[in-house]
Amino acid sequence: MAIKQISKRSIVNFVIGLSFIAVVGLYFVQFITADRRVKELCAEIRPGMRVVDVNQYAKSVGLGPPAKVTGTSFLVERRTFGRYGTLVHGSAP
Repeated sequence: MAIKQISKRSIVNFVIGLSFIAVVGLYFVQFITADRRVKELCAEIRPGMRVVDVNQYAKSVGLGPPAKVTGTSFLVERRTFGRYGTLVHGSAP
């Protein structure tokens, strides 16, 4: 019985293919868990918070762009490219 020798090219192809499958899998997991994850993040934003505090919190957890001082802003999760987020209503004191 002869042992088939594995070429370097087939090993490289296998590693690249496995890496691609892993990256695509992680990407889908990000979208599958995004709804729950963003709800938890947005629940930390309380009514009456100052806009500066909201923006500081949003930056620390990966939400953006920054909320406006007045008017309505939409803070979105950057990992899902804006697919999930929360509305923030700002009003100047």
